Amino acid sequence: MTSAEPLAGISPRAIRDVRPRDLIIRFAFGAVVSAVAAVLAIVIDPRFAGIFMAFPAILPATLTLIEEEGSERKAKDDDVGAILGAAALVLFGGLTWWLVPKLGAAPALVIAIGGWLIAAVTLYLGLRIVRSRQR
Repeated sequence: MTSAEPLAGISPRAIRDVRPRDLIIRFAFGAVVSAVAAVLAIVIDPRFAGIFMAFPAILPATLTLIEEEGSERKAKDDDVGAILGAAALVLFGGLTWWLVPKLGAAPALVIAIGGWLIAAVTLYLGLRIVRSRQR
């Protein structure tokens, strides 16, 4: 990674390069995680199982495919991004849990989404600052 290369980005043209096999693998990982969460909801408790629905089901498959086709460095960068997003997701869940009884679902979700966005961007920018100081 060069110093000018961003840690994250969007490339709509890259969609054309995705192979059907890769999509099937990602779908299968997501289906397995969803099925496990459904079984946990039946066997243990729906609230407990809900935690597992937040698991980024596609992440293990995506990281595997990136490492297989790209490089270990790209996989690690995606892994770090997923960790930052998951940390922000914890804030989203906490805000939702705390605010829904007080404000109702719609306002609570709007606030929680805003909290997630602020946390995710702050964590990303913080990581960029830390990495730029390490160079």
